[in-house]
Amino acid sequence: MSNLMRVLEPLPSFQLAFLPPAGKAGRIVRVTDVAPGIYWDDGTTWKLIFSVDGAVQGDIIGFNGTSLVRLQWLFHSDLFDSIQDALDAAGALGVTTGVLLGPIASDVNSKLVIPTGVFLIGVGNSYGENGTQLISNVAGDACVEIGDGTLGVGSGAGLINVAIRAGAGAVNGIGLNVSSPSACMIENVSISGFTAGTGLRISGGGVNVAAIQNHLRKIYLSNNLTNLMLTGNDGDNNASADESLIEDLRINLAGLVGSKGIHLEKGFANTLVRTTINDPAKTAGTIGVHFDDGTRSWHYSARENQVIGLTVENITTAIQFEPNTFGNLILGLHQHNSTTLVNDLSGGGNRIEMATGGLVLGAAPVWPTGVSLSNLLLNWNMETWSGGGAVPPDNWLQVGAGASVAQNAAERRRGSFCAAVTRAGADTDFYQTVADLLLIAGRWACFGIWVKASAANQVQVRISDDIGGSSSPYHSGSGAYEFLIVRHKINAAAAWVNCVVRVRNSDGVAYVDSGVVVEGIECPLP
Repeated sequence: MSNLMRVLEPLPSFQLAFLPPAGKAGRIVRVTDVAPGIYWDDGTTWKLIFSVDGAVQGDIIGFNGTSLVRLQWLFHSDLFDSIQDALDAAGALGVTTGVLLGPIASDVNSKLVIPTGVFLIGVGNSYGENGTQLISNVAGDACVEIGDGTLGVGSGAGLINVAIRAGAGAVNGIGLNVSSPSACMIENVSISGFTAGTGLRISGGGVNVAAIQNHLRKIYLSNNLTNLMLTGNDGDNNASADESLIEDLRINLAGLVGSKGIHLEKGFANTLVRTTINDPAKTAGTIGVHFDDGTRSWHYSARENQVIGLTVENITTAIQFEPNTFGNLILGLHQHNSTTLVNDLSGGGNRIEMATGGLVLGAAPVWPTGVSLSNLLLNWNMETWSGGGAVPPDNWLQVGAGASVAQNAAERRRGSFCAAVTRAGADTDFYQTVADLLLIAGRWACFGIWVKASAANQVQVRISDDIGGSSSPYHSGSGAYEFLIVRHKINAAAAWVNCVVRVRNSDGVAYVDSGVVVEGIECPLP
């Protein structure tokens, strides 16, 4: 016996004539009479994948119905004293080989190591509780590691259709570490409960040896302190996690204080596609995607990575760029109910395009400088003050007894000026009447504008016509600029449409800078 208790629970058993109809790819059963062995449902027929003598050479493709893995041999872990023994036997063949696990939960008491060219394959649905599960009791190490610490060992290996759960003393879930494994695949895997460590870690190691071109697909991470980390050797700038493709990633921070969805500590040219990060509890100190430089210098930083199709919900800081990070692109970012959308400490050089749902942008974020051509606001950036600095800027008006508006340069968010709107004794509205209703009459319109205020429940925005209107939530009173947005279905026969910044409930100054009104329900960031 080695590092794992033997898997004793048998697979479902049938006589050959009584096999259930094929058509659900990925099912594994045991046939006990005619041509006994283990059979696999390939989506069309039941296929014998190994016989009772231990292994049958085959051409096995797609154990979960979608994988591109092609195996020359397949072992079942039931035939060995432990899963590690099966992995070692598979690795000794020197060809692409699979080790099949049954649909049960197994305790892992010391690290499992997957050798070069070997795939550890579970059955069932790894997203639920009815598939193959590994319960990690491994202290101070990963439950499963691809590669044994020898450079290059572990390349071309993988893990498919397995759930990894943290047990007593467990620290980390899966590691592609130290040996810089490359061209590995992890697919249809869930990792959860590693509250003191990392769910999934990809790392380069050694001098000038990066972990490159690994492929992760359909990954679910939940309740890990750091859910996904891409990093490298501290001592060499070329030993990082590079050129990986990560698709269909779902992360649930699950109320863990200070947790991170994705930590790009040290990585180059990685691509993440279709990622969702959520914390239903909206816990303090969480970060959605953290682009880091490892507190070192630019050549150790996260650089030239792409995140395409990112949704972040209920996170303290959705995106954070550290100093020395550069060339990173987020294309298609939507956030909901996060406290800070972007905290950019990089000094520039990173880009975010096609962003919606903004709230607070931290220090000096870099956004596309233009505004949508369909922006219906005139003097949208508060830069033109033909009447002087003590009256409203061009195309804007103010109402409210005792209220005032003044040009202000010190508190501007961008450009040269913002508008300082003061409430003194009575509520005030600072507004613009949309000059051209052609694009929005009878349609949804979205109004968004940057506002800075220091009191809660004091400033909101509103869009209204001569029939009705809608108002946004109030500015939080954070003392920082927040992008307030509101949507409203405009009356088809509207005679006018007003876009209003309302200062209510308490006296004070609200700073207003750069707004947009467009047809539709999403506001581009001006």
